This record gives sequence, C-alpha cells and structure tokens, in this order.
Amino acid sequence: MISKMLHCGLVLGIAVGVTMRLARSAEPDSHAALAVSASESSLLEDGIYPHARKLAFYNPNHRDAKTLLPIAKQVDIVAKGCYVNTVGRKRDRAWVRWSVEQEIEALRAGGRAQAIPLLMPELCKDPESEEDKEIRAWVRQDVYLGLASGAKGVLIWSLFKRKEVKRTWQLWYDAYSECARELNGPRGLAQVFLFGERQSTLKVAQVQGSAAAKVTLGGSAEAATTTDQERAQREVKFPSWTSAEFVYRGSRWFFLVKSANAPAAFTVNDCPPGSGAKMRSQASRWETGATVRGVWIWARTESWDCVSH
Repeated sequence: MISKMLHCGLVLGIAVGVTMRLARSAEPDSHAALAVSASESSLLEDGIYPHARKLAFYNPNHRDAKTLLPIAKQVDIVAKGCYVNTVGRKRDRAWVRWSVEQEIEALRAGGRAQAIPLLMPELCKDPESEEDKEIRAWVRQDVYLGLASGAKGVLIWSLFKRKEVKRTWQLWYDAYSECARELNGPRGLAQVFLFGERQSTLKVAQVQGSAAAKVTLGGSAEAATTTDQERAQREVKFPSWTSAEFVYRGSRWFFLVKSANAPAAFTVNDCPPGSGAKMRSQASRWETGATVRGVWIWARTESWDCVSH
C-alpha cells in the first residue's frame, strides 16, 4: 500500500488523528490536497488491511531523533508534530528543518531506509489579527522547507474547523491548497521530491543578511507525553536558508527556502546572467506576509527559469 500511496503523489494530506485517519471534506479543493483516496482511507480507519500493526503513530512536537528511534523501528511512516506557531517557534521557522532531520536520523539509526518521514504542520489556531497577512508566507515556508529538508510528505493537523481557528481557517486552507496544487497538479513537484535524484552541483552564497538562525529547542507543549530531556530548553544554530537540487526526467529543479526574518540576498552559481539567480527579500521581517516570498523555485530544461517566487 505504501508503494500505491507514493505513486498517487503522497505529498499533501490532511491528518485528524494519531493513526493516519484522513479527513473527508466536501470542499472543492480537497481533492488537490488529499493524498490517499477515500477508499484507502476507509480501509485504514476500519482496520481491514491484513497487517495488525500500525502504519504510524502521532509523536509530540519535542521528540528528537533519540526518542523517535524506538518508534521508527516499528512503523512505516514517521511523523512528529511540527506546530510551529503553537509551540512558540513563530519567529524561529528553521525549527521545521530540525524537526524533519530528527525523523530522518531516527529512521537511519533504526535501519529503516524504506520508511517515510512526514512533515506535520498546523492548521489549528488563529494568530494575532495583525498577523493574518503572514499566513500564506508561513505555510509556503514550512511546506517547502520540510520537503527540501527530506520529508516525503505533508500531513496537516487538521482540516476540522475548530473554534480556535475560526477566524483564519480559510486563509490557512487556501495556502495549503495552493501548495497542494503546485505539488500534485500540472507542475507535478510531488514527483520531483519523491523520485528526483538529489544533486549538489549548484552552490548558494548569501551576500546579505545573517547566515545563521538560532533555534531554541524544548518547551512545555504536550508536557504529559514528553520527557524531561525533550522539554529541556537548549539552543542550536541552523543556516538561515535551505536548498535542494534534483534531476527528474531530464529536467533540473532547484528550491531555495529562506528561514530568517531579516532581509537577505543570495547568489546561485551555474545560472546564466538574467536568469534571476540573484534574489532580494524586500521586507525587513515576516510581518509583510504575502509580499515576502521566502521560497524560490527554478526549473531548467535548456535554461533556468524562476517558476515561483
């Protein structure tokens, strides 16, 4: 079944439970967002598949590679909460990269090379009203940073219109649906992330802005299901940007995601003059929301073109 899910484009799904129960929605865009068919979903929910063991378990936000390891050895899909705003990482969005890297390291240490790491971002809470305009930028940054960091899919918690997100549910939903259409629609970026061959021929140089982002780990969220070690606060440094390069079906793809809040400029080698290889963020912080594009996507067949910015 995992193989069937992958070939259906397992990159954006909607999670509402801890054992891969998938929401069904009458919303017109839900078909672009759901990665598993309704029939497969009902089989998962009703336990009809012949194997008794679980495909996946929910893991709290502060799990790390060490504490994910015992679970990674037992399941086919590893996902931990990555509720960036809810756990206080609203201005530390490089935490998404840390989260995905913990899953990947747990799978590596557990000898589970064929298992699937997923990003599990949030759609569960209204931000401050003055931050509504940032939602689209947050969603795009989190989704593409997670995928560029090695996640093989995205499970959103959740599609349910809970009261805590009543004001901004549609803004979050529209932003995730936009990503879903890019991934599973005509552009087919899901296939690039799932089946593309990773490359490292392009080199990114940051020519303006801070090159490192400090991220604080740990915290009090989900205290009843995390250990003292996981809740302990400590600080790590990550690059303020993440890139991923792929070759897929004769085309080259390059993704650059900026995680810092301050203006930044980059150059990318191997791009001919005029191809848009030099980019500048025009805003000083995330507060400018949709006017800030923290994600750049290039495609090349004969020449490089910036297909999303």
